[in-house]
Amino acid sequence: MRFFLRWNFVGLLLLCPAIGHAQLMEPGAEKPEGEGGDPAGAWMADSTAMPVWASAALLGLVENESIDGTVFGTLKLDAGSGAYETDYVTSVKVALTIPLLGQSIDSTFVDTFKQAGAFSVEDTSLILTPTVEGGEAAVSDTLGFTTRDDSLFLIQVVPLPPQYAGIMANFGLEAPLAILGFAKVEGEPDPGPDPPEPPMTADFDGNESVDFQDFLAFAQQYGRSEGDQGYDARFDLNGNGSVDFQDFLAFAQQYGQ
Repeated sequence: MRFFLRWNFVGLLLLCPAIGHAQLMEPGAEKPEGEGGDPAGAWMADSTAMPVWASAALLGLVENESIDGTVFGTLKLDAGSGAYETDYVTSVKVALTIPLLGQSIDSTFVDTFKQAGAFSVEDTSLILTPTVEGGEAAVSDTLGFTTRDDSLFLIQVVPLPPQYAGIMANFGLEAPLAILGFAKVEGEPDPGPDPPEPPMTADFDGNESVDFQDFLAFAQQYGRSEGDQGYDARFDLNGNGSVDFQDFLAFAQQYGQ
């Protein structure tokens, strides 16, 4: 019985519809390259859309692909001191099918880039070296960049979980690249409203994997609402006070991560 339930549920996961606004660049688009310029100043992104480039080899291995991403937050580069501060969040929604592996991916990845350190510019590359404590070695990030009028564009690898990065590495594929757009602001940038919070985790047992044990726990809570005996708010993934079908869809998007 457990075997049937497990694979029936996995089937439902694979049937979950992809959601996205197709910000993926057209197949065959040239790989984005930085043009350089003067990146110093205070910059801000307000839920700005992120175009995403993927290689022709990667697109040739997938079907029904859709990538929808935004960037929100601030970046400050002080020319006088050579110091920088980053405080921005990227949210990337990926939906695709990998026929060769019989896998479908429909997930949202939220990453926070909050650090400070020293920056330098080499040709068309912006090099960010964070400040570290305890004698640890600093690992620099090298990003392609372009400044135009009052805008700054960074070229950054799309952050994906290790299991998906591993799939691309096995096939010798280039990682997708995102173009993050920031507008220049005078003085201290106003951070504006808080960015959307990442969805609640469906890893209910805390083993760092959303697996069948989590599904069994979710199934026991399904249909309960605030005030019901045994109701556990951890399973109300959308926070509407009830463990319902919307929570099931949210759980399905995280299943297998």
